[in-house]
Amino acid sequence: MQSPQTPRFKLPLLAIGQAQKELFHNEALTLLDFLTSPIVQAKHDDPATLMPSDGEAWLIDLHPMGEWIEHANHIAVWTAGGWRFVEPSSYLAIYVSDVNETAVFRNNIWVFHGIIAEPQGGSVIDTEARLAIESIINALRIKAVIES
Repeated sequence: MQSPQTPRFKLPLLAIGQAQKELFHNEALTLLDFLTSPIVQAKHDDPATLMPSDGEAWLIDLHPMGEWIEHANHIAVWTAGGWRFVEPSSYLAIYVSDVNETAVFRNNIWVFHGIIAEPQGGSVIDTEARLAIESIINALRIKAVIES
């Protein structure tokens, strides 16, 4: 019998009379720990080449190998218990560290968004104007993620 799961991220739910409930509860918390602030190291396809630390994650490429072979486009999170996989839902946004960009899962692919640069330099610096421009840029970044 398959244990009940949440609809979006397939987190394990507890069932009445279920044995070893702490295992299911801990598994859900481990995945939630990642999903509350999803940051991945890079897009990658071969876990054998990695030396991960607890909590580090990777965006699995389209042609994965080894332990990741059946998890293309998923997110792999390393834990003390081994790899945990997150199947993305539509519009899940993650930060990809190695390219300093946000990726959004849309139409079954990861779409990367470039960074909008904030104002720098200049001979005259207007602090209030820069704060206003940075606010506009942040609003555009959020809008770009939502609409893409």
